[in-house]
Amino acid sequence: MSVATVYSRAIVGMEARVVTVGVHLSNGLPSLSIVGMAEKALKESKDRVRSTLLNSQFNSPPQRITINLARAYHRILKVARTIADLADCEAIETIHLTQAIGYRRMDT
Repeated sequence: MSVATVYSRAIVGMEARVVTVGVHLSNGLPSLSIVGMAEKALKESKDRVRSTLLNSQFNSPPQRITINLARAYHRILKVARTIADLADCEAIETIHLTQAIGYRRMDT
């Protein structure tokens, strides 16, 4: 078993935000799973990743590959929701997200 972390960028509005992608190899039948956001584009990206690996002449490991896109995102939202609750706010505001991201950076 192995875990790798890759840093990339995602365009959100007019910003290119840093995205942390976790990749895990485990024993089992060879497969590729992308977990995280449940968008249609994400489900289609699995085929694009597989075809890119084949066309780049990379050998895909004969193991189960899991790509995780949502772990940090969901944790940050949970912490931001807690901060908003403590501030007695109905909605998560920018300041709550900023604080949650700051706590996340302290954790790593």
